[in-house]
Amino acid sequence: MSLDEVDDLDRLIRVASRYGFKVTWHVPSGWHTLMHGDVEINDDRAINEVQAHLATVDQGYLELFSELVRLAVEGKDQETHG
Repeated sequence: MSLDEVDDLDRLIRVASRYGFKVTWHVPSGWHTLMHGDVEINDDRAINEVQAHLATVDQGYLELFSELVRLAVEGKDQETHG
């Protein structure tokens, strides 16, 4: 993960509570777990729900969140497949 990507992730974490998200797990390496209401954001269905919510709130945050999801998937794939 590049420094720019870490900065983007940190920015998302800093503003998460403004949009109804709770950070339930925050680690320096950049892998975080968020909750929105009673939904933990750790699967495709939850990610889709969050993206739908952000689309009604702020297009910039939607784009940032979508980019971070893409980076997270790439990172997990690299961890899984070496």
